[in-house]
Amino acid sequence: MHRATLAVVLAPLAFVLLAAAPAPAPEQPVQPPPDPNLTGARAALVAAQEHLRLADTGKKDQYGAHRKLALELVNTAISEVDAGLRIAADEAARKAREAKEAESRKKRKRR
Repeated sequence: MHRATLAVVLAPLAFVLLAAAPAPAPEQPVQPPPDPNLTGARAALVAAQEHLRLADTGKKDQYGAHRKLALELVNTAISEVDAGLRIAADEAARKAREAKEAESRKKRKRR
């Protein structure tokens, strides 16, 4: 096929494909990742939790109640970090919703 004939055949096809393509969605605000310090602290707490659990293997009552208390405190700390991460995620979602609603209000005013 000659180039001119090929161009005549492909041009309408390209136009149809471009016209049928959906318009790109408006950019959604990207939620920031959780605080890397908080997620790092959580990972360290999980590692400490595992070490405390392993310290009990075959050594009942060797540490008195201190290992058990340390494990309980680490579990509590993990729960608190998780709660903080949930609150941060909820706050980020709330701000994203408010930004979306504000954008929606701006669009309605322009009409």
